[in-house]
Amino acid sequence: MDSVVGHFRAELEAAAPDLIHPVRPAWLVPVAAVLVDGLGLAVGTGAGDWLPRVYRAVERFGGRVPFTAVHDWYANTVVPMWGADSGVGALHRRAMSGAVVGEDAWVAALEPALRVVYHRAYPTGRAYATASADALGYAWANGFGEAEAVEYADFYARLTSGANARATADAQAIAVAQALASAYARADEEAFAATYPFATIRASVESTVDSTVESGDAAGHRRAAYGRLADGLADSVGRA
Repeated sequence: MDSVVGHFRAELEAAAPDLIHPVRPAWLVPVAAVLVDGLGLAVGTGAGDWLPRVYRAVERFGGRVPFTAVHDWYANTVVPMWGADSGVGALHRRAMSGAVVGEDAWVAALEPALRVVYHRAYPTGRAYATASADALGYAWANGFGEAEAVEYADFYARLTSGANARATADAQAIAVAQALASAYARADEEAFAATYPFATIRASVESTVDSTVESGDAAGHRRAAYGRLADGLADSVGRA
């Protein structure tokens, strides 16, 4: 991640060398770096019109970005990608309007929504394939017949990959929901940065990728999703 951020900073300086303010929100550079990386934009080629567009929007605020831009981006771009809202988008819109939303309300909305995101983002296909291969090897080594070995491997792989996906999603949702709730309730950009929002963005993208699609189609789908997120971020910062 550090190398991606470092590359992005170089792109940032090249895109707008005349702008004197550093980008201060601790969350913005890592998030933007992941978006550029997800779009497959090679360092040194520039990020098209998108990077200067974001940077010049930030320049309006002397390098800072109002926290309302975070709420705007999540309400209008990120949360709609989740497919499981649980009221998160509505809370972001309330916060954008100046309403104070407490931590408990944020946790209650975020936890179930994030469980769905992380469960969908879990690499179930790879986990199933690994578990199935291991179980098949065990079955052959222990004298199982062909049909019995295949049935055993499928049962074992489904059982373990499903359980691991649920456990991982639950643990991540609980931890991230609490951290985000604290940051959102206080409109604290440093606390928000400490939740590693770039990781949530990656999970949001992965949660939209159907594990049954061909690898080439999945790659294109990811780039399109990162494109929507990048455009949405530029729009939200521009509206702040």
